[in-house]
Amino acid sequence: FQAMEHYDKLAQEPRFASCFDDYLTSPYFGEQVIVKGYDSSQLAVGDVFEVENDLSPLVVEITSPRKPCYYVNKRNGTSMGPQGMTRHTLTEGLAGWFARV
Repeated sequence: FQAMEHYDKLAQEPRFASCFDDYLTSPYFGEQVIVKGYDSSQLAVGDVFEVENDLSPLVVEITSPRKPCYYVNKRNGTSMGPQGMTRHTLTEGLAGWFARV
């Protein structure tokens, strides 16, 4: 899953600002869940989350941080290598997390 705050940070980066017009309807990292209010630097493998207010029986457990692939650069039209979005999201901890249900 991915945090809305990650998208906000990426949109503030001038070289990526134009990439994130409509991430809620068409996620840019291939994630199925976008969450709000989580700082990824505070998450750890094994953390468990439930949907707020009993709106769903869904429970997920963090299994690993994501390592974005080349397709993130390709989809967003950013360069490969050190100046690309893949490298930036990886080194800044903005790539999201894998989770299991």
